[in-house]
Amino acid sequence: NASVTRYYAKDVTDKEDPKFLWSLSEADLPGLGQTWSTPTLAKVHVNGASQNAQKLVLILGGGYDADEDNYSYVSSDDVGSRLYMIDAVSGALLWSAGGTGSGASLELARMTHAIPSPVSVLDIDNDGNADRMYVGDLAGQLWRFDISNGAAASALVAGGVMTSLGAKDVGTPTMAVTRRFYASPDVALIEPVGQQAFLNVAIGSGYRGHPLNTEVEDRLYAFCDYHPFR
Repeated sequence: NASVTRYYAKDVTDKEDPKFLWSLSEADLPGLGQTWSTPTLAKVHVNGASQNAQKLVLILGGGYDADEDNYSYVSSDDVGSRLYMIDAVSGALLWSAGGTGSGASLELARMTHAIPSPVSVLDIDNDGNADRMYVGDLAGQLWRFDISNGAAASALVAGGVMTSLGAKDVGTPTMAVTRRFYASPDVALIEPVGQQAFLNVAIGSGYRGHPLNTEVEDRLYAFCDYHPFR
């Protein structure tokens, strides 16, 4: 359904005369699912890429796969198991992450589950450029990514799964452990007096496909990332 698998951008600098900028579909963003992920605006410098003068990018998840409406655990989603970074002005795809063999800039074996939420993006060193991303997926995995500004797309981002909280690593998954993350993590820097600083990463699971379901043991989690600056 094209109505739920497309992003649109407009230039509203002059609100009396808005201008169409671009639209993107699965043809432009390989692996795109239903477009649930609200883009996050950030600044990232991608070496060798044609970017707007301010280096403004939009970072978004791959979206939703309707297969998740089924009650059972989905071992691998058909669409949505991606991350994208696009130029905010031209709509050009600058960087992506996906599963093994996906052809993405960063291929990760565990990235086989849809990411319908916005991506939490941080500027850790306060230099104006984004350098950290956190996001969850529909298998209950929590991901962390580090951005190296000024690197080429092939070396721009590194990262992986911080923790797996759903059925991904369960031999015989039950409904009770089939947790899904539909919302982005909330992240806060905590600096206890006389102790090591850390990023508190909080995220809650749910089942938006069947919100009245009581079989899944949904939970609210909080994690301490003790390596916030490296």
